[in-house]
Parts: sequence; C-alpha cells; structure tokens
Amino acid sequence: MKCCEQYAAALSAFVDGELSENEKEEVLSHVEHCQNCREYLSELMIVHTMFEEMPELDAPEGFSERVLERVHEEKRERSRHRRAWPRVLAACFALLVVTAAAWKLAPAMVSSNDSAADCNTSGNDTASAPAASGDTAEDFTYSYSAVQKEGVQADASPFDTYDTEDGADDRSADASGGYAVITLDVPAAAEFLHERGMAVYAENDDYVSYLVVAEAAHELADAMELPEAERAALRQADDILIVEVAKAAPAADERADDIAAQEEGNE
Repeated sequence: MKCCEQYAAALSAFVDGELSENEKEEVLSHVEHCQNCREYLSELMIVHTMFEEMPELDAPEGFSERVLERVHEEKRERSRHRRAWPRVLAACFALLVVTAAAWKLAPAMVSSNDSAADCNTSGNDTASAPAASGDTAEDFTYSYSAVQKEGVQADASPFDTYDTEDGADDRSADASGGYAVITLDVPAAAEFLHERGMAVYAENDDYVSYLVVAEAAHELADAMELPEAERAALRQADDILIVEVAKAAPAADERADDIAAQEEGNE
C-alpha cells in the first residue's frame, strides 16, 4: 500500500533508533491504524533482536592486511590494463597502415612485371619464355603472370598460344610459338605436380595443364612410368614448360550416377 511504502524507511530508522521524538510519535501513530506497517515493524524488531544477541566475533589474524593487499593488487591490475590499451591500439593502427601500404603497392608491382613482359614485343601480348635455365623463383612468377594475362585477354582457347604458323596444334617439346607442351596419358602425374606446387594453367573435361619448372619436369621423368619420348623431353627441359595430363576416366558407378542425373534433369 502507498502509506506502507512511504513509511518503510522511517520504520527501519525507528528500529535503529535514528528518529527524533516527533518522528517516533508520527510513526507510532501511523502503525496504530495500519496493520501492514505493524507486521513489518514486528519483523524488523525480530531481526534487530537476533543481531543484538549474536556474540561479536574477532576477525582472523591478518584479515585486515590481506583485505588491503587484495584491494591494492586489484588496483594495480586495473592500472596495468588501462596502460596496455594504448599499446594495443597503437599496434593495431600500425598493422592497418602497413597493410594499406602493401595493398597500394601491389598493383604497382604487378604493373611493373607486366611492363617488363611487354618491353621486348612489338604491340602483341604473346608472353616470352625466360631466357636461361637458371631461373629464379621471381622469374617463374613473372612468366606465370604473363601467361595468365595472355589467357585472360585472348578470345580463343588457352592452347592457341602454342599453334605453329600454319595453324596446326603442336604438342611436342619443340613447339616454337611459346612454351613447350608435353602431353601425358598418366593421370597420376597430375597429383605429382600438384604436390610440388605447380600452378594449373588450364583445365577441361579431359585434360589439366600445369606450368612446370625444369626441376619438377626432371623429377617427374624419373618418378613416373612414361613413354621414352615423353621421358626424354622432360629430362631435356631447361625452361618452364606446360605439361598436359589426361584425367582419369570416371568409375562405372560415377558414370551411371551422371547418366541418371542427366535423365532426371531432362524429365
């Protein structure tokens, strides 16, 4: 009730002996006419009496010192956390600045590589092969970027680069129009080249082509059972070449599933 809410604090102060005589008379006058306040005052008096009857207990030895030590320790921890925040924010800002700078420099580096690839040509986009057998990792990166650029800009198949002048598709190691191309009917060679980090240049339903450095070509020749002509061509490689690997034929169950899926789609 409203009157009880208004007198709740006064009733508690009455029990604790904190009211003046006039305030006590006002509280008692109200309690005489309000049953809720009389019951609340009785409960307060019981609790107050219980606390008065409880014996005083001495604090354990060193209790105050431990409490103060804990308080000081928590203050030091909070202070350390506050001091650490500026360093964390500064590190995040520095990382953001470095990342932004690297992101801005990346297009310039790619543009520089593309310009170097085009400097020896006369207006065409044909990628040139590295000149020497001792190519570094940077040379390989440049060559791969150049071939990628050619594949994106050309409207024809990626393998059109390796056509000879009369239009015939030359897949031999002596192809003169670009990188040498060696075709292998050994599906396991694809996994071998993938494990050595060779980049996929092109892929269709039957073949997957890899850009292969000379060292990996030599290892492939020694690791796989290959026809003598292809093995010799791989061993003689002294530059980046393209190895075209036939894909494994799908199992009978997979073919059946594909046929069933096609039939369902037609329906």
